[in-house]
Amino acid sequence: MKNELSIYDSVKAIKRREQQELADALRKHGSKVDNGFEFHFEDECPIIGAYDYEEPCDVVILSARVDMDGYLKLIGDEKNDRGNPHSIEPDDVFAGQLDYVTSSIV
Repeated sequence: MKNELSIYDSVKAIKRREQQELADALRKHGSKVDNGFEFHFEDECPIIGAYDYEEPCDVVILSARVDMDGYLKLIGDEKNDRGNPHSIEPDDVFAGQLDYVTSSIV
């Protein structure tokens, strides 16, 4: 008997839901910019677990953006190697971590 829902499928579903919730929060609370909405974190930036350069690490999120097509873009910096902000793909973020970004916006 084949399992209808694997743990991998569950993780993908959680990540999709978190990405949608973040996009919704950005549309509601972010600043309108060309072709989308963005939010810049100031004092306390959310720190999340993600793969950065194919290595798992803690990433300080500096800003988040969603375009009109729903594509998310995160700008972050490795917690232990600051000074090199760069784009982090939402799919590289560990499941359950984008909620820290969303809750820092709302």
